[in-house]
Amino acid sequence: MNGSQQMPTLRERILDGNVGGYVLLAPGVIILAALTLWPLIFSVGISLTDYAGSAAKPLTFVGVDNYTRLANDVIFVDSLIVTAKVFLITIPLQLALAYLCARVFQAAHGMVGVRLFRTLFILPTMMTALSVALFWRYIFDPVMGIANYVLTSLGLPAQLFLADPASALYTVIFIFLWQWVPFTTLILLAGLLAIPSPIYEAAALDGARWYQRIWYIDLPLLRRVLGIGAILATVEVLRIFDLVYGATQGGPGTSTFTVSYGIFRTAFNNFNTAQAAAQSLLVLLVAILIAQLFVRLLKEEE
Repeated sequence: MNGSQQMPTLRERILDGNVGGYVLLAPGVIILAALTLWPLIFSVGISLTDYAGSAAKPLTFVGVDNYTRLANDVIFVDSLIVTAKVFLITIPLQLALAYLCARVFQAAHGMVGVRLFRTLFILPTMMTALSVALFWRYIFDPVMGIANYVLTSLGLPAQLFLADPASALYTVIFIFLWQWVPFTTLILLAGLLAIPSPIYEAAALDGARWYQRIWYIDLPLLRRVLGIGAILATVEVLRIFDLVYGATQGGPGTSTFTVSYGIFRTAFNNFNTAQAAAQSLLVLLVAILIAQLFVRLLKEEE
């Protein structure tokens, strides 16, 4: 061996070899496991007991009783129905509105002031859901809200908005879309800007109409982006809590009683932590199944 060459140190052998990658990843993996895996295991554990959030009462193992009671829990079933309504209305509307807004930004790409407008457009997503809820709650106030002032000024009848069980859920959906459509718009805009312009030019030369360009160019090339947007929107719908808490607190009645708000009420109002854990795990399972459905649809399209 050449004397000028030095033997690598133990640190160099670890970092230069295959072990080095695992060593660098280990802190992040440990932190991620501590913040996600342990709470999940803890939730599964307490869902099999009668834990009520207090150490004064000894734990009793009840098995799957908390899960079997969910089918007979009328309020929980109603919250699932309300959340399903929000999902079925919100996801298509959010993707459609975001696509329209993205096409507008794509057409205005490079124009003076479009960057400033795009920054202002994304502001609702940067706001906390509670502040958004309080903001719109004052606007839709039946007595002092500016919304009814505008309606009556135009000669239209005043509305109850969040105070009417028939319109409260749709008003909450409107607020939700107002906050999250901008975020989905930026995702779709990135996908649209990544489509090569010669494709549109070739379609224009072939005489393709606007709906044909959407159907044969945009939708096929944006299917992955649309899938990601749908998955993220699904997660937001399933975890919608602070928006409902700030705007309606689940009312009037149970018209806006979403599943996340119901879990909160079960845990902190009814002090039934074990039942809330069972509800949370069921919602997690539903979220995983929906996400897998979107992923499978994307793979089938490929």
